[in-house]
Amino acid sequence: MDFDTLTAGLPGGHRVGPSVSPEITGVAKHSGQVTSGDLWIALVGDRFDAHRFIPEVVERNAAGLLLDRRGVLPEGVEIETLARPAVLVDDTRAAMGVVAERFYQRPFDALTAVAVTGTNGKTTTTLVLEAILGSAGLPCGVVGTLFFRFGMWEIHGQNTTPDALDLQRLAFEFKARGARAIALEASSHGLETHRLDGTRVDVAIFTNLSHDHLDFHGTFDAYFEAKKRLFSEILPASRQAGKLGVAVINGDDPYGRRLIKECAANAVSYGLTDESDVHTLNPEFSLEGTTFDLEQQGHPSARFQTSLVGRHNLYNVLGAITAARSLGISDDAIRSGLAALDCVPGRLESIESQDATAPSVFVDYAHTPDALRAVLTTLRQLSRRSAGKLIVVFGCGGDRDAAKRPEMGKVVAQLADVAVVTSDNPRSEDPQAIVEQILGGMGGSNAQVV
Repeated sequence: MDFDTLTAGLPGGHRVGPSVSPEITGVAKHSGQVTSGDLWIALVGDRFDAHRFIPEVVERNAAGLLLDRRGVLPEGVEIETLARPAVLVDDTRAAMGVVAERFYQRPFDALTAVAVTGTNGKTTTTLVLEAILGSAGLPCGVVGTLFFRFGMWEIHGQNTTPDALDLQRLAFEFKARGARAIALEASSHGLETHRLDGTRVDVAIFTNLSHDHLDFHGTFDAYFEAKKRLFSEILPASRQAGKLGVAVINGDDPYGRRLIKECAANAVSYGLTDESDVHTLNPEFSLEGTTFDLEQQGHPSARFQTSLVGRHNLYNVLGAITAARSLGISDDAIRSGLAALDCVPGRLESIESQDATAPSVFVDYAHTPDALRAVLTTLRQLSRRSAGKLIVVFGCGGDRDAAKRPEMGKVVAQLADVAVVTSDNPRSEDPQAIVEQILGGMGGSNAQVV
């Protein structure tokens, strides 16, 4: 694809440099990865400005440049004299999605695509979808916290949602390897920073909203608005591009109900009461999994079983089933998919023991007060049935939202018999300071710190 075709019509775009439109053979955002014939995208962040690398990418023979008006050019560099075309835009991150979608030939058009957003449950929901879609004859790639994978091919990324260039490249790779579907986690950071721009989805799922990432978003309303972008911007653009464009929303969550009111088009709600379009009857919980009946207008009552444990995982399974039904997948294929998924790594994952007398041990990623409460409530209820004690080893990661630390400590103090507090991964913070913040929420008449 030539330079002018690739960069045509970018919002606020202004072309400078020679009139020649060279063939673009690759797109790069890291100066050290530029090869001859590439279009290089210069990004600007709070603490960096890639425009200082312009001399390097010119030396590497980049064929064209996409530059940000906020960028500061190195001393002595003038765009008009670089002997290669460039386009100036207001925000290269926002433009990157358009460029990436064009360069990789709109890979989402050929894939049944489901995006999942929410504070908790994204990873589990995407992996349930992977299993269901695969059982329905739609081999599915997954993009999320644990990995980016299709079949046996798997890589790991720094972020839950990769940037727009990497996401389009992944979708292209999945398609080339035989994928017919993609399930991806849409983080609030990713939505806020344009990582999903250019992504077209058939179904968008909203799981829930609770305390997290306020260090990044500032306020809860700003956090909600970031999540809302999937439904107010990405989904309408997907419909215009010919995608199904269905919103699947947790109707039991207060922010889910607000989202239904504000983005009502093509919305289907799910929950545990008959106030939602898709709802359960008679759920039965155990340490071995969950069995439940499902009701939805236009569908006969159906019974499902999953090895995933707990009420919170029932919500995740419900979201995936509702999305699958919206895509026209049969209940038999859904049952086959649920049966194929034994567990989700690090999500109430049971650690097996050869010793029949050993205690039940579970590992869970719960990283927010609500997620921790959901997991511990489930284990508290199930442990009481066997007259067992609930021992919790937990911590909070460093360089992340510190306001939730005492709240998580409070949850554990309320629900655990014994708690062992750690600093998790302290990153650049003092581990003891993290522990002290957690302990600040663990007071009470029955608390004993040893």
